[in-house]
Amino acid sequence: MENTRQRKHLYKQAGIWLVALFVVLTAAFMRGKVNVKAAETDDITITRYVDGREQTDSWTGGEWEYTVGDSINLSVKVEGISDTTNLKYKWRYAGKVVSESTGGTESSVTITKECGEDSPDCVISNGDEEIDTVWFTLETTETLEVFRPTLFIDGEKAPETTEDDGNSEYSWDDSINLQLGQELKIKLNVESSYDAKNISYEWYQQDEDGWYNDKISDENGGNTDAVTVKKQKYGKERYRCEVTDGNQKEDLYITIPEVKTLSVIKKVNGEVYKSGMEGIRGKKYTLKVDAESVYKDENGKTNITYKWYKGYDEENIQGKTDTLEIELDSEGASYACEVSDGNSVKECYFSIDLKNTLSWSICTVVFNGQEYFSGSAQLLEIPRGTELKLRNLATSTLGKVDFQWYDSHKNPVPDEQGGKTSTITIKKSTQGEETYYCKVTDGNIEKESEITLGAEDTLDFSTKINGKYNNSSDEEPFTMKKGEKATLSVVDVKTTYDNAKITYQWYEGSEDLLEGENGPNLTVTKKAGYEEYTCKVSDGNVTHQTYFVLDIESGLEWTSYINGKQAERDEDGLLDASIEAETGDKVLMEVKAESSYEDSTLSYQWYKSDKADNFNGTAIDGQNGETFVPDTSKEGTYYYYVIATNTKADATGKKTASVTSSMAIINVKEFVKYTVVYDWGSDYPTDVTVPKDDTKYENIEKAKEAVKNQKYDENSTSTAEKNSKSGKWSFSGWTTAVEGTTVKFTGVWTFTENAIPVVTRKPSSGGSGSSGSSTYNIKVSPEITNGSLSVNPSRASNGKKVSVIVKPNNGYVLNSVIVKDSNDKEIAVTKQSDGTYTFIMPSSNVTVSAKFDTEIAKDVVTEIEKSIEFKDVKKGDWYFDAVQWAVKNNITEGSGEDTFSPDVICTRTQMVTFLWRVAGSPEPKITKCDFRDVDNSAYYYKAVLWAVEKGVTVGTSDTTFSPNENVTRGQTVAFLYREAGSPFETGEDVFNDVNSNGYYFKAVSWATKNGITVGTGNGKFEPDMDCNRAQIVAMLYRTQR
Repeated sequence: MENTRQRKHLYKQAGIWLVALFVVLTAAFMRGKVNVKAAETDDITITRYVDGREQTDSWTGGEWEYTVGDSINLSVKVEGISDTTNLKYKWRYAGKVVSESTGGTESSVTITKECGEDSPDCVISNGDEEIDTVWFTLETTETLEVFRPTLFIDGEKAPETTEDDGNSEYSWDDSINLQLGQELKIKLNVESSYDAKNISYEWYQQDEDGWYNDKISDENGGNTDAVTVKKQKYGKERYRCEVTDGNQKEDLYITIPEVKTLSVIKKVNGEVYKSGMEGIRGKKYTLKVDAESVYKDENGKTNITYKWYKGYDEENIQGKTDTLEIELDSEGASYACEVSDGNSVKECYFSIDLKNTLSWSICTVVFNGQEYFSGSAQLLEIPRGTELKLRNLATSTLGKVDFQWYDSHKNPVPDEQGGKTSTITIKKSTQGEETYYCKVTDGNIEKESEITLGAEDTLDFSTKINGKYNNSSDEEPFTMKKGEKATLSVVDVKTTYDNAKITYQWYEGSEDLLEGENGPNLTVTKKAGYEEYTCKVSDGNVTHQTYFVLDIESGLEWTSYINGKQAERDEDGLLDASIEAETGDKVLMEVKAESSYEDSTLSYQWYKSDKADNFNGTAIDGQNGETFVPDTSKEGTYYYYVIATNTKADATGKKTASVTSSMAIINVKEFVKYTVVYDWGSDYPTDVTVPKDDTKYENIEKAKEAVKNQKYDENSTSTAEKNSKSGKWSFSGWTTAVEGTTVKFTGVWTFTENAIPVVTRKPSSGGSGSSGSSTYNIKVSPEITNGSLSVNPSRASNGKKVSVIVKPNNGYVLNSVIVKDSNDKEIAVTKQSDGTYTFIMPSSNVTVSAKFDTEIAKDVVTEIEKSIEFKDVKKGDWYFDAVQWAVKNNITEGSGEDTFSPDVICTRTQMVTFLWRVAGSPEPKITKCDFRDVDNSAYYYKAVLWAVEKGVTVGTSDTTFSPNENVTRGQTVAFLYREAGSPFETGEDVFNDVNSNGYYFKAVSWATKNGITVGTGNGKFEPDMDCNRAQIVAMLYRTQR
């Protein structure tokens, strides 16, 4: 874009009056109807028409589109002049006058469309006084299609580039290493739908003033699609090619990168700098940039300049030599040095973090002879007056550690109690909780940890359901019938607290507050399925939660059928289902089960037993449906039953319930009976049906007599066609044949053709198709230890939400939930408010696993850095504050109990959801989404509606949003910029890989000026790089500062 800026600068110097004139003319004639003053008494309106249609300035693209050779009628109409005798009309097109006329209120001309974008106009005068010039808009049909050119360097094809400058400007990034004098060949890739064989090319090189007056000779391909030039100077070189196919003209601009003339090596204290360097606070460090250059200025000299600044503040200049002396402070050090040789510029970044020399800043308490970490101390029931020892376990690689203890009021603990030592002795002074703090430092790192001592348990009570003591639990709920009432009670309340005031608060589940329920009793009506109620009882000192778990007696109701007849139970509970069957009979056994739970799954297993019971049977392979047809091929007495199981994967308690049917007894006996079958043979009318007879006859005589019971006899006829010929069919009777125990009757039909043939037409036939969406397996890893994990559903299609439920074993806690696709790529996991986790299904199979830690291990991890909630986000990390802010403000949560997964890539869906939450999760005004791939039940549905309403995004097409595509850095800053209202931004070339024609150019410039991003280093922003969770929350956080 340098040439563009140069041209604009020259235009500004040479033609300010042209700009002013253009503004005036634009106001005058870029409208469909133009009001002008020809005289003090005339108010004139001019209307323009193209092919008889009025043309206004509110036209849409393609409305006035024409191709070379098209005949176009243009006309104008003047209103408001009383005397039109002296009106003159001069029509101009393609640089010449094409028609002139005098007199009248209207004038028209027919032109033939020429190549290019020239606009015709009509100059209207009244006598010698010019009234106005009316311009017409004629678009050229786009017949040229331009693809990215190819660059060859000394005959070798240059590497593919990530640069994307638009439809008419092309360049390559600095990954290409050029040298002076190298031969460069630029090959254009152009196609035409107008005249593909006669595309013409004309190449020009930009001169020192920014103009393209230097035509490249034909010998070097200046009139072809491939031009050959030499790399002539160190800096960037630009070329323009005029391309036309006889209909459309297009100017293409090519930028060749600069020669890399500058190389640098970063050093700290004489050693080569490496990312992640650590140091000690107060210690001095020497930062140095060793730079070399092959570039020489106009005087033949190499002149390298340096500019040091602290952090990313380019105004905070620290030095202008190749060396900078610094001293680490409590925040570490972050410096940059801008190095230039007059041709190339390099940004050298130095970051030195404080070395973590202090560890195990954890508080413990010794109570009843046992030492407890801080996470467990709050759970202890410590009476008032108990003498306790508090200890901090901090150690330092630097040696000495200083301690200072503070009580719950942040007052220093007196020295006689050990206030400045690692261990202090205190006496618990209240019945409630007490918190103590300890600040530690080794002169380099400072940390503060705390320990909360549990309250004395001053409260005791019992609970009852319907007057009976409550022993309900997830595994053994209190069972009731649907619709029954239950009274839940807190009884026998006792307290030893000095200022006791007993209060009650009831909840459905553990979180849904029941307003107004503040007494010791709660009466509920049993609904379908599993239910849990919670009562929080407090005496003002401690609060205890007690649970009441209710369930339907089985969760299932069922009925059994045999051959369609409902089976009744006898007085012993067994089914009165003893039936007689003959060998070969079909017996249909059926069970109809209904679940009283919502969102549950029914499954079945049929069993065969050797005796009349329903608990010693053997499962029948493959018989897992509501119906079962037993084998009756052999004589004998057979016993069957079925177990129906109801599964509710998301239940918080017991997840399955089963019922067993009573016994069905089937007695199979061998009977020899005769069957009857009918057949038409090979020649018969198409409109008659073959008789059927399912009766089994005791002897062959009765079977042979059965033919008398069917409807066809010698008077039966048919008028159906035969081989498209009309005629009459006559039934001649039945022939009889006996094959074993089967009597077969074959009917005989005769056809007589009519004299006049009938022409028939075959009806047309159609078809239909079906479509579906693929689903993928969700596998639970078999290597999970110290806990269990389940998913719902077990298969899902791309984009669907999958729930994960984890349950640690006693003594363990969840560390993290990990989901990976078939390429071993980690999928983002979100923790829900109910303790479950969810993820969005990719278009492949996934494996879900979980890691569990011991409770003590979790306490240690948590207490090493109280302010750090995630083990993969450390206080020295550049995104630490952003993650803390995002979690605190409910913008996002961790990917597990103590993991944030900062390097996991985010999707477009997650980005707009984060942005929506930053805005306060407003209710969108629009209610309909035009994107086919955004389901109205998706968690991000409102976020996408809001983003479209705010102009943050328009999707990846008119009908798609692509929710599961990765979001890039370019898209991220564009979203932020648009959400901020797209503030006025002139745009500056901040990074060498962000072109001014990119859709994100102004967004990147704005984000950089406002400290939202500093790029990825070495003068790059990398707009097409996928954006991870750390980068996104950091950018969001910086927009709020």
